[in-house]
Amino acid sequence: MTRYWWSKGADQNRGIHWLGWHRMAKHRLDGGLGFKSLHDFNLAMLDKQGWNIINMPHSLVARVLKARYFPTTSFLEASLGHNPSFLWRSILATQSLVKAGAYWRIGNGRSVSIWTHPWLKEAPDLLVSTPPPPNCTLSVVADLMIGYRWNENLIGQLFNDRDRSCILNIPLSLSSHPDAWCWKFAVQGCWLSSPLGCPAFSAASLREWFSLAFLTASAENASLILMICWALWHNRNNVVWKAQGRTASGVFFMALNFLQQWRGACSDSTNCTNVVSALTVWSPPPQGWIKVNIDASLNSQRSSLGFGCVVRDANGRFIAAKVGYFCSQMEVKCAEAVAFREALSWIKECGWDRVLFESDAQVLIVSINNASLDDLSPFGLLVQDCKLLLSSYEEARCAFIHRSANDVAHVLATSAHSESGQGVWVHVPPPHIVSLIALS
Repeated sequence: MTRYWWSKGADQNRGIHWLGWHRMAKHRLDGGLGFKSLHDFNLAMLDKQGWNIINMPHSLVARVLKARYFPTTSFLEASLGHNPSFLWRSILATQSLVKAGAYWRIGNGRSVSIWTHPWLKEAPDLLVSTPPPPNCTLSVVADLMIGYRWNENLIGQLFNDRDRSCILNIPLSLSSHPDAWCWKFAVQGCWLSSPLGCPAFSAASLREWFSLAFLTASAENASLILMICWALWHNRNNVVWKAQGRTASGVFFMALNFLQQWRGACSDSTNCTNVVSALTVWSPPPQGWIKVNIDASLNSQRSSLGFGCVVRDANGRFIAAKVGYFCSQMEVKCAEAVAFREALSWIKECGWDRVLFESDAQVLIVSINNASLDDLSPFGLLVQDCKLLLSSYEEARCAFIHRSANDVAHVLATSAHSESGQGVWVHVPPPHIVSLIALS
């Protein structure tokens, strides 16, 4: 590539190489010429094949390579072997890359070894650093669980502080999903963050994508598609010209916010005022329904996750409230999903139906209301749990509200980190939320 770039004339005169390849392959902002590093690009393509071997072990290629080169181990423990083919030598060169990002997402925990498999996403090497104690009979992650919760006492006895924290920060699913491989650096795209999923996934060109997307979309979804396209273009300009950009979910919510503002501007002033107040002030549910407001809280000092939910009727009267906590410091969206799941389970145990659930976690509510979302991450499993519990109700709805309309649940969730703030209250609210309920 260097010879081609610096050569000149029809006779391909070698010319003067003003820059070495290592500098030519740097980005132009870093003083290079922006060429792709062909070696790194080739490794990235081969890395996908290594990922497919561990993620799709029943495919024909994976079965042939396993029978030939690693019949008794996995791809991550495989060696070059004797007389390897060029194909195997090339794929094995990416083994270190796969090890750096591949980890087990815990489902039922029956397929993952506690001591040898990578399953701690927050750990730098993804592995448990605590050595197994002598004569230890615990072998798989399922041995560390009680139902769908971690055995906190056992984990505290077996593991050091780092491992204990990493384990308790992994959310567990109600359903017995099988364990699955996940990629540590995977990021969900803008379209999958939206309730649309990925429209026209099989389109071969941008023109065909637009045709297929709008052919199958309703008028409401078509407006959202256009607004997301605009938000992507706007975000791209900010990245190029200002070196500032949003996350995928941030781009989607910017599009959703602008679309709501545009629709409000198109309506008369009365309707517009009503839309704004409904989003920022608590309102009672319809007659015959109850409303459950839910929130989560993380306390870094105590490494705990608190949740709170409050139940009120169509007249705004207090019915019940529940506050609890877990020893966990998981990411915010997973914490909100755990709180939502706990509320769904508690309300079902109480026998209430015709329920309107509200939360200020917009990513969670959009994911729950998105029928086509297929997310294999820990957050995705929690969303599936919430959908499963919702399907058991005769009538139930989920809605997003602003924090200002969810202040009672927020205070309850914050109080969960103290022992006096935990518990269940029926008919008589806890003292620290009486004034807030009266105001709302």
